[in-house]
Order: sequence, then structure tokens, then C-alpha cells
Amino acid sequence: FPPSAKFRFSPASCWVTPIATNDVLLGINVWQEMGKLHQFAWVQSGRLKKVRYSVVRKGKWVPGAPAVGLPARAVFLPGVYVEGKRVALAGEGSVKLFTSASLKRWRPLSRNPLPIRRSSFDSKYIAPVAAIAGTSGIEVWYEAADINGNLALGYVLLDLNDPRKVLYRSVGPELFAPHGWKFGQAVCLGVQEVGRKKITFWRGPQGQYAAAELRPDVLHPHPRLRLSRHPKNPILRPNPKNAWETKAVFNPAAILVDGKVHLLYRAIGDTDVSVLGYAQSEDGVHFVRHDEPAYIPREPFEGVRVKGTKIHLPGPYESGGGGWGGCEDPRLTRVGDILYLTYVAYDGWSAPRVAMANITVKDFLEHRWDKWSPAKLISRPGVVNKNACVFPEKIRGQFVVFHRIFPNILIDFLDDLEFANNRWLEAKAVIRPNKQGWDTRKIGVGAPPIKTDAGWLMIYQGMGGVDGTSSEYKIGAMLLDLNDPSKVIARSAHPVLEPETDYENCGAKWGVVYPCGAVVKDGKLLVYYGGSDDVTAVAEADLNSFLEELQKLGGEPHLHPSST
Repeated sequence: FPPSAKFRFSPASCWVTPIATNDVLLGINVWQEMGKLHQFAWVQSGRLKKVRYSVVRKGKWVPGAPAVGLPARAVFLPGVYVEGKRVALAGEGSVKLFTSASLKRWRPLSRNPLPIRRSSFDSKYIAPVAAIAGTSGIEVWYEAADINGNLALGYVLLDLNDPRKVLYRSVGPELFAPHGWKFGQAVCLGVQEVGRKKITFWRGPQGQYAAAELRPDVLHPHPRLRLSRHPKNPILRPNPKNAWETKAVFNPAAILVDGKVHLLYRAIGDTDVSVLGYAQSEDGVHFVRHDEPAYIPREPFEGVRVKGTKIHLPGPYESGGGGWGGCEDPRLTRVGDILYLTYVAYDGWSAPRVAMANITVKDFLEHRWDKWSPAKLISRPGVVNKNACVFPEKIRGQFVVFHRIFPNILIDFLDDLEFANNRWLEAKAVIRPNKQGWDTRKIGVGAPPIKTDAGWLMIYQGMGGVDGTSSEYKIGAMLLDLNDPSKVIARSAHPVLEPETDYENCGAKWGVVYPCGAVVKDGKLLVYYGGSDDVTAVAEADLNSFLEELQKLGGEPHLHPSST
């Protein structure tokens, strides 16, 4: 490999590739077996791509004949046998498993373990570049391109005993190629173990080369940054006995006070107007609900003028959860002795806006729902604004409010929360979707951030897929700087939860896990979310372990070129 400005190698780590004079080297795959070094060299010979097999004899590479039947690009699966024959993974776009008794003549197996995936970072092109035997399986890295030609590195874990079985495949890119390195112009040369490190090498469109050490989470066969669904899910379902919550109970705000978890959840009943119900739990899973709503629309901008009728023409901004308006998707934050409620106010027709009300902690715990302050709009008219929450602490003496105008998370720093004289939320800082990740289309705050020693933990929701066409709502996590929450310290490269169960897909809307609340109770992170715009569910993780894995990620991984 060409030298890198970032990494140095001893002679024992390098090798020379024997190819014909007129061949152009596209990449190599080297493995050690029975005390010998072997390699596949992927070459361009005229208009044809070939794979040449070579072996070291007496300290020198002996050029080999073409590996008959094996398409470029090919990687050998060390230590793997199928019916007594050796196995390779090869192909471009259509990747297949091949077997051989001699390493020189190969036949395809019928199964394709790496199909191209729609709405993913590997939706246009896939080619394997390396295979390394691990304790839990065969770790395979592959070059991938999306429909826009953006290059990335993917990862798949194959079963040692049956390579046709995929144990895990990366949801998002494990590493991005530099901006401007497009499919057909740049190429991944491979992934190589150097001591205890794994390093990937690439050649760029102008002949430049780049190397990058794969970050720690790539070296694990499965992403460890995950939330686990509680087996009691869904924890809240529609209640046919209460007319105001007969159709849906979802998207709950959550707050921990005096060791108990309190939820304010969005409810839709016979009137099709969203109200907020109340539930309380000792353990965070089993909830006692009230028969009356805790918060109801009181202002025209909340839809109180909507009259019940069987004839309904939906407005242009009708929410995914349905309904004729009301108070939607609440967030609840405690600042001192005050609980601030933010939610989407929708009158059934106008652009949804952010509204706010507050109540003292004492009145809230005593369920004195008549003590809510008057509701007020805090975002500009005519602009769809959602996913708002108040920060739990002042930062440098100012209140902080997160909100969302498509497609970004916006951040405001305010001297007070009065919003007098037509003062509205603006955008002093912004957190954008990741244009090469799982959340390319839009993102929004899920739960108000939680303060930890590592930073502010923010659970958020996102959608899009690499090509921006996926409509599934998924959950991610960010770690924000304690002193400057507009600075992202770490961000999940994969969703920490995505819609997979029936209650996340078979309700009012397919493919939705939508968080609005999270608490830490007894060392556990509990994330409360709406499933399929129909029910309420909870997912959990050990807080310390979750933060440890999140901190490993840092920002999104990118490859940085270095001229030779």
C-alpha cells in the first residue's frame, strides 16, 4: 500500500503484488494460512476485470493464474468450509458466495448474503473488500455507494459454520469517504489488521490515498448502543371506557418527581381532538391512569372551535396521528419549582405552532389541573414548528429552548420565557440531519435533555434513510456539551431503536417509534415513546453503559485523504 501521513508500517506488514505489466491493480485481499501468505489481486486487464491468485514460496510472491469463475472483487473467507470446500465472497452489485477445492477454480453458491438495500447507504453498489476471522464470526467489510454515488464502508458478520447465514449487517455507514469521492472515481483498497488495529485504505479520484483506523464500535460484531423494549409493552393502550381516549394514547411526556414517573400523554377519543391524559407509576412500567384529562384545549389556536361532526375535511397540516386539532406531542421540563409544558397547538387548519403553559410542581403532584397557566403561542405564525422543549437548566444565565423547523433542530437562548410583544422563537443555533446517515431527512428533539457527567444526553427522533425516502420514525441519541448545548460531542451512527414490532407498525401509522419523554430511575434510562401513533411503550438501557458506548462514537466517522 502507498504510505500514509498518519500511519507507519514495518516491512513485515507490507507486501508487493505480482500482476501482469499491463494490468491495473484495483485492490488486494491477503490472508495467512498454514504458515503461508495467500492473496487475491483484483486487476483491470483491458476491459475485463479479473482475480489473480498468488502464494508466497521461499519468501517471494509467485504469480498465479486467474481464479477461474471468481468475479472481481473477491475476498477469501479464512477458516470457512462448505461441504469440505473453501469459500470466497465476490462480485460487484450482485455479491455471491463461491466455493473451490483448489483456490483456482470456483463455483457459485445459490444464496446472496449481501443484497442491495433500498433507501440505504448501499442502495446502488456493493463490493467486498476484506474478510477477517473473529471469535464471533467472519467480519466482512464492503465498499458501498448510495443512489447519489456517495461512497462508504459497510460491515457484515457471517456465521463461521455457515457463511450463508448473516448474523449482523450495519444499519448505517461505518465510515464515509471524503466529500466528492464518488462511485467510479474512488475505490476502497481494503481493510487490514496491523497489530491490534484495523485500518482501511482508499484511493481517491486524483490518485491521492487515505487511511483511517476503524473506530471501536466497528470492531464489535453488533452495535452496543441500543435500547431494549420492555416485555410489558405497550404500557398504555386506548381506553374504550373514557370517551376522550378511545382511539389512541401515544407520544408521552415524562418527568421523575419524588421517585415516581409521571406521564402526560396525547390522547384522541370520540371528538378527534387531542387532549393530554395523565398516568403515574412507581416502577416506570406499570401505570395508574386518571379518568379525566390533565390538559385540554382552551384557546382557538388549539382547536376549541372545532365542532364534532361525522363530516371532516382534513386540513393541510393534519398530523400523522390524525384528529381535528388540539394539544399534540407534549414535552415536560422541570426548572426549579415550575414544570414547563410545551406542545404542538393545532386548530385543525393553520400551520401547527409551539405553545407553552406551566404549573407548579406542588399543583401538578396534587393533580390540580385548573392551575395550569394560560396557554400562549411561542413560535411564529404561518411556520410549521414542532418538537419543542425547555432546557432543564439555564446556560450562562439564559433559558434554552429547543424546537424544530423542517428539517433541523433549532436552539434559542432567552433571558425569559414571557414571549411578550410578539416575540417568537428564532434560531440562534442549529443541529442538522446527517446527510450520509440514517437520519438524512429530518430530526427533532424527543425528550428534554438529561444532565450527566459526560454531557447532556438528548434522545431524538429522525427519519430519511440515505436517499431520504424512508418514512420510518426512528430513535437516536446525542451527547451535548455541558456548557454549550449547541455543540454535539457524540451522535449515534445507528438508530438506538427502530420500528420492528406490531405495535410500532400496525396502528394509525406504519413505522413509528416517536419519543417525547425520558427519565433516569435507579440507574436505568427509560425512554417513553409512541408506537405507530396508537399506543405508548417504553425502552430501557443501563445509563452508564449507554453513555460509555455513546462516548466512543464521537462525531460521524469520515475518511480524511493524505497526499503521497
